[in-house]
Amino acid sequence: MHSSRPLAVAAVLAAVVFVVVASFVLTRSPDPELDPTPVVVSVVPTTTTSTPTTPATTTSAPAPTTQAPPPSPAVPAPVPQAPPVPQVPAPAPAVPYDDDFDDLDDGDDNGGDDNGGDDNGGDDNGGDDDD
Repeated sequence: MHSSRPLAVAAVLAAVVFVVVASFVLTRSPDPELDPTPVVVSVVPTTTTSTPTTPATTTSAPAPTTQAPPPSPAVPAPVPQAPPVPQVPAPAPAVPYDDDFDDLDDGDDNGGDDNGGDDNGGDDNGGDDDD
């Protein structure tokens, strides 16, 4: 039985060559095609309508004098506003804190637990509290 490894290697190499050639062909920009004919732009002048000339009569009338209205009073500058007072953030909710060093719910928050029982009284030897 013959191994198909050389055939697989040849197929992979052919695929790589195909991808490289295809990417080269697809990314090349075509040469620009220039039209050899010259472009001629013509601007047609707009026609002006002329009014028929009439003899002008000259009258020497004084030109009316118009005075500019008096300037309006200056608008006062706006009053600067006080900067906004920063809001105080709400206090954080209380987080329950247990400073129990032995991590047992034994009612003793500051010391160890010698017998593993509760610390409501009695001896610390693990015996009865009848003594």
